[in-house]
Amino acid sequence: MRSVDIRAKDVSTSNILLALRLKDVTYSADLPLTGELKGELGRDGLPTYFRGKVLVGAGTIIDTDTPDYPMAVDSAEFSIEWDSGRRVLVAPFKIISGPNRITLLAHLEPPNDRVNDWQLGLSGGTIVLAVSTRACP
Repeated sequence: MRSVDIRAKDVSTSNILLALRLKDVTYSADLPLTGELKGELGRDGLPTYFRGKVLVGAGTIIDTDTPDYPMAVDSAEFSIEWDSGRRVLVAPFKIISGPNRITLLAHLEPPNDRVNDWQLGLSGGTIVLAVSTRACP
């Protein structure tokens, strides 16, 4: 067993993306992250337990294919918990951008006997998008 204890305070997502050296990523993000994740990993690399919370501060996400239209984020909050009985990581989250609100439940499943890849799904929650009062050209 390996214990995991990760704490962050106002870590820049642009620095994290740079450190990950992801290829072919067409997005950049400049958002401060604060949070704490604690858990324990078993010999198979899967958690025996894992939980935490991540808070995201105000910033922007930019699609480098359309950099003139940055996506502003006022705040976001993610709760993370490993459900060992179902072998799935569940993460309810909330994102606020001006009058727009998104709350959903993400679930991430590791590979198993039937599926070779990690599976990510979204369910439940609400999406509220404000109506733009700006006239279109």
